Amino acid sequence: MSVIPLDIRPDPDDPACAQVRVRASVGDDELSLIVDTGAARTRVLAREDLLSGVRTENDGSGGVFGPGGEVRIAGLSALRLGDLTVEGLEVEVTAAPEQLDSLLGIDVLGRYRCVFKFSNGTLTLERSGPDAPAGSGHPLQIGARGHALLSLRWGEVAACACWDSGAGITVVDRAFAARHPELFRRDGVSTGTDSLGASRETVTGLLAGPTIGDLRFAASVAAIVDLGAVNATAAPRLDLILGYPLIAQADWVLDFPARSWRATLRAGA
Repeated sequence: MSVIPLDIRPDPDDPACAQVRVRASVGDDELSLIVDTGAARTRVLAREDLLSGVRTENDGSGGVFGPGGEVRIAGLSALRLGDLTVEGLEVEVTAAPEQLDSLLGIDVLGRYRCVFKFSNGTLTLERSGPDAPAGSGHPLQIGARGHALLSLRWGEVAACACWDSGAGITVVDRAFAARHPELFRRDGVSTGTDSLGASRETVTGLLAGPTIGDLRFAASVAAIVDLGAVNATAAPRLDLILGYPLIAQADWVLDFPARSWRATLRAGA
């Protein structure tokens, strides 16, 4: 088990939105990684002497605003997260952090029971096992690329969403928003940037608070985006990507190996 401090960095233009990061190390190099349950593969900046089998390929992934291109993939000697060392990992390698952010993806996070405590700013990674209390969680659906999927409800309206700690803001698919305009109050526009560095102007506003499991969440900031590029490789189709303004209202246990989840609303969140 490893308890890792979260480095939560509010967006200077909207403090309700934020990046969630952790410190990690590769060899003697310290890294700051976005904790990204929406990313299929971890991405790091690493020295060539720590890499093996470097190759270039198109792995079929992309960002919210479009498909990705060719990426460099390599074997990594070891990635250290707190007291935990992850070995035998294939990662995407970025040349410079100002080009693409380093990410801790689902290829690592999906191996563990992940305890996100936004109430005290920690992420605990622990092996899933029989010590998990019986009946304490809800079934966790896993998408085609390993992502955590949750069902949301607003009365009779239902939606499928990806739980994405790497999303600084919740994203609502344009088609879903058009079908259910009563759920979204449009306030203006802003510029959004996806995980591949592509930027677009998006409509922003307030998303009505959904029920997830047996918990009722408060309304939160969201953006409307055409998720066609995401849904081209996603299965099942996503109506939303749940980002920081919504997920930070609770503490979460996402047990990927056991395929279960549970959450507790934060007081005053």
